[in-house]
Amino acid sequence: MDIHTLLHPTSVAIVGASRNPMKIGNIVIQNLLSSWYSGDIFPVNPKATSIHELSVYKKLQDIKKTVDLCIIALPASLVIQELEEAIRSGCTTYIVYTAGFKEIWSQGKHIEQQLTDIATKAWVTLLWPNCLWCIHTPSKLNASFASVSMTPWNVDIISQSWAIASALFDRTKSTHIGLRTCATVGNKAILNETHFLEYRQENTDLQGPIWLYLEEISEGKHMIDLLNCIQTTRPIILLKPWRSESAQHAMQSHTWSIAGEDAVLDAMCTQTNTIRVNDIESFFTTLMYFSRQAAPTWNRIAIITNAGWPWVITTDLIEAYGLQTASLNNKTQTLLQEQLPRASSVSDPIDVLGDAQADRYAIAIEWIIQDSEDVDAIVILLTPQIMTQIQETATIIAEKSKKHNMPIVCAFIWQHDVLQGKEVLRKHHIPCYDYPRQAVSVLGNARNREQKRNIKSTTNHIDRTKKATPDNIWIAYDTWLLSGKHTQQLLDTYSIPAPVSDTIDSTPSWKIFAQVHGYPVVLKLVWPKLLHKIDVWWIITDISNDTELEEQFSRIKLQQTILQDEWQEVSIQIQQQVSSWVECILGIKRDPQFWPVLMFGAGGTLTELFHDHSLCILPTSRAYLENMLLNSSIAPLLSGYRGEKAMNISWLLDVIESFITLILDHPRIAQAEINPIIINESWTWAVDPKIIIS
Repeated sequence: MDIHTLLHPTSVAIVGASRNPMKIGNIVIQNLLSSWYSGDIFPVNPKATSIHELSVYKKLQDIKKTVDLCIIALPASLVIQELEEAIRSGCTTYIVYTAGFKEIWSQGKHIEQQLTDIATKAWVTLLWPNCLWCIHTPSKLNASFASVSMTPWNVDIISQSWAIASALFDRTKSTHIGLRTCATVGNKAILNETHFLEYRQENTDLQGPIWLYLEEISEGKHMIDLLNCIQTTRPIILLKPWRSESAQHAMQSHTWSIAGEDAVLDAMCTQTNTIRVNDIESFFTTLMYFSRQAAPTWNRIAIITNAGWPWVITTDLIEAYGLQTASLNNKTQTLLQEQLPRASSVSDPIDVLGDAQADRYAIAIEWIIQDSEDVDAIVILLTPQIMTQIQETATIIAEKSKKHNMPIVCAFIWQHDVLQGKEVLRKHHIPCYDYPRQAVSVLGNARNREQKRNIKSTTNHIDRTKKATPDNIWIAYDTWLLSGKHTQQLLDTYSIPAPVSDTIDSTPSWKIFAQVHGYPVVLKLVWPKLLHKIDVWWIITDISNDTELEEQFSRIKLQQTILQDEWQEVSIQIQQQVSSWVECILGIKRDPQFWPVLMFGAGGTLTELFHDHSLCILPTSRAYLENMLLNSSIAPLLSGYRGEKAMNISWLLDVIESFITLILDHPRIAQAEINPIIINESWTWAVDPKIIIS
């Protein structure tokens, strides 16, 4: 797709140009003219002769030169005809403002598909429908009907909602944040977010944040690759609302219910170092920081304040966001004591007192910056008192920031009295917020991103060789849950250790099993649609001799007979019992957006109790898997809790890698789970595997 021509057109035609100054077809021409767009502008309207002193063409074919960008601002019923005519004229790049397609009515969906087919067949670049804006300040292109500051800066916006983008434009004007590009992708019928990210990936010299608002993710795997590449040089901020789906518990495995859409998206953000925010305010405060400041090199934060309560709150927030308050060296503390009032605190934080004027802030900032070996960023807090020199203090902060290369964020607390000071700071590109939480949260996000910036989860993929699978596993298989026998065959093929098991139906069969494999053993009722046996007491453990086995077999045999009347294919399984040490759950499902997703966490009966699970989108590397295990909540148990022996992490990683290979080799597997997978200091066992096929 030709994104370059979309953002750098040498000529623009507006089909549906209007003489009415309140119509979109008029406003977009006003915006092109007022932004000093230097290319040719061709209004198209069969009934007009002049609009904004520009000659009007009755139809696109009357224009004597090839048009780079054609904007269509017409009702939905007229768009197909105009697009076909425009394609015949030789134009290859389009924006269709028109709404009212699949998002509104069933016939609209049909029209949208027709237009998509036409554009795809002609191989044209088409931003539509519901795509109301395309703005690119370097080429002075404001192809929108929004009021936007065209001062070039370093922010790129890709939004599925024009309304969110509009709200952001209003905030950027009041906070002096400029844009580079803004594109609203609407229904994403042709162009989607990945096309714009590809264009940004190719322009490696660009800096500044990328701001994404998406209600759905397109081309998930490709998206991950793009974000992993871009994040090394540019911060990426994502706001995506979560839309949950309910499903019947009986038809879900643990993996499916735990690895829901929102959790998988969080995993994607973690693996691609994308900053995910939950609301528009966090979206904007994070953007404000990354458009103006470098990330702190480490996590030591100095606080300067003129009041006690803000720094107490700020100190708590610094710890909560994984940062720490800076400890100034003795020399710096001595110099501050000499130049600040005796009652001032000069260690943690620097309290310049409530009567502080601008000169005290200047002293504190200067000496903290001189102590740069112990400080990585500064949070400056100001509450307005009668004697507070708000504008003067803001000017000094701006001067110090320009002189030195240390991240500074401010919280000028409350609203009315500090507005002029905030204006000074924002004009000089210093992030200034209303409350300490906003200031500390952006530093936390910035530091976290910086730590992960050069770590890529999808490099050095696991080496895998596809195994020869027994042919009878997939032949004429009607049920959706693979049988225990066939599941065991697959595990054996991929060298995944599992306790010996067998299906039994009579006393001789269990006696033979016990004689060969010994005690203790487990009895289970197995039914293809039953995933959680323990919920209905269909699993019996700790059977240690023939007498107990005979008694429990009779008991479970009776239960089987009762259930056979209602459910067919209920069988009894006997299995070696493995002594429990640390129980984990290992699961994989095929996510519709991101393909296979791995889940790891506390297993056995604790799976749903603790809800402690880590997700990872595949493929990935062994190093990333190991990092995921060691950062999980059960990591202390794996490492040897309270003097216990450490578990064999290497063996566990071997099993996980084999399990991943098994799933990736077999596209028919929709979900798979081992719960529990039991691990101790010398071995790992896949105790209760389930494989669901599509």
